[in-house]
Amino acid sequence: ASNESEVKALKAQLKSAIDSMQTMNEEMESLRQQLITSEKSSNQEMVTELSELSDQTSEELSALMSSKHIIKSEVNTLAQELSAQNIRHSLSDSSSSCSSIGSHNQLTTNSDKTRDEINSGE
Repeated sequence: ASNESEVKALKAQLKSAIDSMQTMNEEMESLRQQLITSEKSSNQEMVTELSELSDQTSEELSALMSSKHIIKSEVNTLAQELSAQNIRHSLSDSSSSCSSIGSHNQLTTNSDKTRDEINSGE
C-alpha cells in the first residue's frame, strides 16, 4: 500500500511537472511571439523614421540645390556687373585721357596763336 501511495504521489508530481513545463512552453511561445511582434514593430518604426529622415534630407537637399542655383545666378550677375563697371571705368579713363590730350592740344593751339601774335607784332 505504501508503494501505491508513493506511486500516486510520484504520478501527481510528474503531472504537476508536466503541467508546469507545458505552462512554461506556452509562456515561452507567447514571449517569442511578443519578441517577433516587438521586432517587427521596432523595425517598422525604424523604417518609418528612416523614411521620414530620407524625406527631410531630400527636401533639405532640394532647398540647397535651389539656393545653389540662386547663388550661382547672383554670382554671374555680379561678375557681369563688375565686368561692365570695369569697361565703363576703362572707357572713362581713356576718355579723360583723351580730353586731357584735347585740352593739351587746345593749349598748344592757344600758345601757338599767342606766339604767332607776338611774332607778327615784332
